[in-house]
Amino acid sequence: MFRVITCNTNGIRAAERKGFFRWLAKQRADVVCIQEIKAKEVQLTDQAFYPKGYHCFYNEAERPGYAGTAVFAKHKPQRVITRLDWDIVDSEGRYLQVDFPGLSVVSLYVPSGSASPVAQGRKDGFMEPFYDHMAALRRKRREFIICADWNTCHQNIDLKNWRSNRKNSGFMPHEREWLDRIYNDLKWVDIFREITDESILGGQTVDKHGPTTSAGDSITCSLHRACRVRASASQSIAMSAFLITRRLRLILICR
Repeated sequence: MFRVITCNTNGIRAAERKGFFRWLAKQRADVVCIQEIKAKEVQLTDQAFYPKGYHCFYNEAERPGYAGTAVFAKHKPQRVITRLDWDIVDSEGRYLQVDFPGLSVVSLYVPSGSASPVAQGRKDGFMEPFYDHMAALRRKRREFIICADWNTCHQNIDLKNWRSNRKNSGFMPHEREWLDRIYNDLKWVDIFREITDESILGGQTVDKHGPTTSAGDSITCSLHRACRVRASASQSIAMSAFLITRRLRLILICR
C-alpha cells in the first residue's frame, strides 16, 4: 500500500514549531507533499526540516516568505521537476514533481485571487495553461497523483455559506467550470469525492484520524473535512485535495 500525505503548512517554520514534524514521524508516509512553505531553503537549517528516512526536496519562491512547495519521499525519485518554463509557476515555487517507476507525484500550489482584481487576473491567467499541462500529463504512459492547494472549491457541498461565496474568488462560476473540465473532459479523479459525498463544514475540524472507507481499496482521510477552508476578509477558499489519473491502491491523508 502506497501512503501519501498532503498539507498546506501556511509556513513550514511555523508548522515545525507547532509539532508538524513530530506528527509526521508517526505517519509512515511514502510521500509527503507540502504547499506554502514560505521560506528559503537556506533558512531551514534545523535537521527537523529533513526528516530521517526521507529524500527532501524544496522549491522556494524568489520572493521571501511566500508560496513555495516541498516533497519528502521515502524512495529516491528517478527525476525531480521544479520548472515548467512559466514565470508564475517557476518564480513562485508552485510546482514540484517527483517521478518514480510508473508513477509521478506532484505538489502544487495554485495562485489565490482573493487579494485583489489583479491577483484574480493572475489566477485566471494560470488556469488555462495549467489545464493544458494536465491534459499533457494524461497523455503520458504513467500514473499521476496531484496533491494541491487549489484555492478553489468545486461544489456547493465543499464549503459553508456557498450562496454568499458565488461572487468571491475561489468559488466563482468560471473557476468551478475549470474544475468541471478537469474532471469531466480530462477524466482526472477527485479521490475524496470518490469515497464520500459528505458536506464540508467550513472551518470546523474532524477527528484527526478521519473517516475510513473500504470499497475495494482502503482510503483514509485525516483532514479539515477534506478541504482546508481558510476564511479571510474576502472569504477566500483554499482546498487541499488529491487528483489521480486512475484508481490506485492508496492511503491518502490530507491535513
